[in-house]
Amino acid sequence: MHNPIANIAIVTLIAISGCTAPSSNLQNEINDIMLLKPENKKIRNTEKIAEAMDLKSAMLKSIPKDPTFMAAAAKFREKNYRVKVESASRKMQLNADATSGFMREETKLSTDNTAGISASLRLSQLVYDGGQTDARVELARIDSINAANSLKAIASSVAFDVASAVVEYQTSTAQLQLLDEFSKRANKLRDQIQKLTSSGLIDKSILLSADSEIGELNLRQLQLSEKKDRSINEILRFFQKVPNENFVVESPLSEINTSDLNVLWQTAPEIKSSAGALLAARYQLRLAEAAMSPTVSANAGVSSPMSNDDPTTYSLGLVANWTIGDGGRRKAKIDASKQSLSAAQNELDSIKQETKRKFDAGLSKKQTLIKQIKEIQNKKKRADTKLQILSDQMSTGQTNMKEILSANAAVYQISDQIITLRSELTILQYELARNSDSLLNFIDFDVTVSTENAK
Repeated sequence: MHNPIANIAIVTLIAISGCTAPSSNLQNEINDIMLLKPENKKIRNTEKIAEAMDLKSAMLKSIPKDPTFMAAAAKFREKNYRVKVESASRKMQLNADATSGFMREETKLSTDNTAGISASLRLSQLVYDGGQTDARVELARIDSINAANSLKAIASSVAFDVASAVVEYQTSTAQLQLLDEFSKRANKLRDQIQKLTSSGLIDKSILLSADSEIGELNLRQLQLSEKKDRSINEILRFFQKVPNENFVVESPLSEINTSDLNVLWQTAPEIKSSAGALLAARYQLRLAEAAMSPTVSANAGVSSPMSNDDPTTYSLGLVANWTIGDGGRRKAKIDASKQSLSAAQNELDSIKQETKRKFDAGLSKKQTLIKQIKEIQNKKKRADTKLQILSDQMSTGQTNMKEILSANAAVYQISDQIITLRSELTILQYELARNSDSLLNFIDFDVTVSTENAK
């Protein structure tokens, strides 16, 4: 076995195995397709967390335990292994076989019996295939990137569901507290009206108005209690208890400037998915075109026969394989790949336009809500002032209980509307963040760490 030819063959193949094609940066290619600039990650302040678990950490902790995320995480890990499978084709292939047994050869003149072991060792290294192997490896890497993007989209949706449930819970809690405060006021006013009605100082219709107002408040309490119960049930999907009053809810868009908000739509999950499909179509076309080229591999081998009388054989050389005619199959596959590429490009363009339209509408709604809240806060100040003036005028007889009752109801309705609009604004911001990279950046989500935790 210590033959110089065999040694030369093995050394030659090892040298060739190191000559693999450089891997392209697929993420940069996807970013180029999406016309994105590298994101500047900002350091977020988490020092104002007042409790052991704020909303940011609650979202982060809930993601790895979600069943949908766990399934996607397994798919992501599987895609990563597929990259290794395809990459193995670039490396030297070593095969060995051995046969143990008996062989009998008969001729007219003699009979030979041979017993023993025969063995062979074969080395092969792909030298050239027109880029087919590289295209397959890159396609596997694209699948891995797409799986990671899909995983992020699921993680973002889970985080949004947690945020939405917590915000709804805090909103209904605040509304019930407000309702309780104004119900006490309404009942106090009703007692005063009843005394005045009993003494004949005011008309009974005012008492009926007070009773009607209290009835509306009681109905509102039932509605808000049901809304709070729904939010609690939603929270209990993720945690064993509901958050306390000091649970911190921050805006996921507070640290993003206006210019960055305007291009936030470019990181939408549907755009990433479509961009990945476009890149996959490009490499499918490369694979189809590479099939037109020949394949060349370097082979070496050594074979030891069963009989000690037979010589050991060695082989070293290049093997070329080229399909010259296949009835137009490869050409048709190239044409089909070109059409797929064109369709993927058109689909991406369409998704970009629709996503931008939705984001612009969301940002416009956000500004409208901010303005509405400001205007209604001013309206509440005026309503508070009016109620105070009417209450002060009661002693001088310049006003009546009906006006006070009406003013009190107006203050409650305006206060409740402010809580509702603030909740709507918060959920809208989380929704905009969910449909981009912002929400995951906000909670410092790491795909690798969360994927391992999801096992």
